[in-house]
Amino acid sequence: MNLTGVPERRASRLGAGVAVVPVWVLLGMIGLTLQGAGMGVAAALTVMGAIQLLFGMWVFWTHGGRQITAAGVYSLSGSIFVGFAAIYNATLYWSDVPYGLYLATVLCYFSHVAMYALFWCTSYPTEFERTSHPPERGAVSVYSEHVTVWVGRTALVLLVAALAAHLAGIGVVGLADVVDSMAFVGIVLLVCAAFHQPGGPAGRPWFLFAAVVGFMLYFLIFFSGYGRLKLATLGIVFAIVACRYFRHRSVKLITLVSLPGLLLGFGAMRVAFMQQLYPEQTDTEHNGIGSVINPLFTFGQVVQGVNDGSIDYGHGSTFIATFLLYVPRAWWDDKPIGFGAVLTKVLLKPGTYVESGVGGANSLAALSPGEWFYNFGIAGVVLMVIVLGLAIRWLDGVFRRVLERRFDTRNDFLALAAVLVAVAGMSDLMWVGTYTFNERGGIRLVVILAIALVSTDLLWRRVRALARR
Repeated sequence: MNLTGVPERRASRLGAGVAVVPVWVLLGMIGLTLQGAGMGVAAALTVMGAIQLLFGMWVFWTHGGRQITAAGVYSLSGSIFVGFAAIYNATLYWSDVPYGLYLATVLCYFSHVAMYALFWCTSYPTEFERTSHPPERGAVSVYSEHVTVWVGRTALVLLVAALAAHLAGIGVVGLADVVDSMAFVGIVLLVCAAFHQPGGPAGRPWFLFAAVVGFMLYFLIFFSGYGRLKLATLGIVFAIVACRYFRHRSVKLITLVSLPGLLLGFGAMRVAFMQQLYPEQTDTEHNGIGSVINPLFTFGQVVQGVNDGSIDYGHGSTFIATFLLYVPRAWWDDKPIGFGAVLTKVLLKPGTYVESGVGGANSLAALSPGEWFYNFGIAGVVLMVIVLGLAIRWLDGVFRRVLERRFDTRNDFLALAAVLVAVAGMSDLMWVGTYTFNERGGIRLVVILAIALVSTDLLWRRVRALARR
């Protein structure tokens, strides 16, 4: 007799997720044992990197069933920025691998496993499958057609406005992030309009075609050569929504299989860009994937610097900077700077850091665990497990509830766009921490909020009432 109140199929899958946790803990302990057994830091780092690579991919594959989730995006980012980076750095430096790099990898891995064990696997891992079935072709639509058309038109207005602002030079006078976010949100809205009833009336394929064209325009016009993760984040948005309309986990499979090619493509893109930017230099960036492998190395430098006393704890200063991001620096000369700028200031040579409104001409990344460690040490990593673990679980809960909506109002579509921006933004959060996540995803959410405020019926009723006076 089932006395738990949980369906047997659900309980069995939940139990399977919990049961696998000790296996990942044991594998991590093996990595620690190898280093303690005298096999060398490089060998231990390679093993820990491989385990992290597999663990992140496993969470991405299992959590949410066929639906890509926030926990899945964060975990897949951990596979790349920690697992792959650890293996690459171990191979690159082999006999000179810094011990701090190994410690940083250990902290990343065990904090990741702890978040999954405490918060993510205790939520039903396949709960998204209940809401991810596509509508039957030819069935009566439950979606309001004129609302969907409104979403598409709003998206096109955003894209045209962003393009006009960019061509007018507005993006180079301090509003570049806003203009970029307008274009980004425009594409996200087109994706929402395209996928919500494939094959239905009003030409949904045209919305999809417009979304693809928008992505190409974003790459050709708004992408400067820096910020390749923005392109990846847009790709994640496409993949997240597409999961609802493909059986089984084909979208997840395609995502995993395409990762090596994407890394090679992004690497070649960066090499070509740097050669164009600095034609007189023959080795501006030797592999084009420095932004992938360097954050873990920088985290290792922070660990080493804290241990030898050359770097002081931040005591939460970078989180304050995140909170105060939208306060103009002109109003507050001593406003705290973001984590990437802090790393530049404490790790690079004097003179390479130039203070500006966004924190500096140079900016480094050291992963989300690196930010928490810099601020509070090991206690910070423990706190991160609780705060981020709960936050990501909450975000996935919101995502599930949004997917259960009928999508017959403007706010339904805007809520979907907002949660897509937040879920896909987990890659930014993992890469460098809260400041970049807020700088990119936060501004995109502000754009969506502005659309919601402008498009409310209450506002327009008041405008019409004032016009009659």
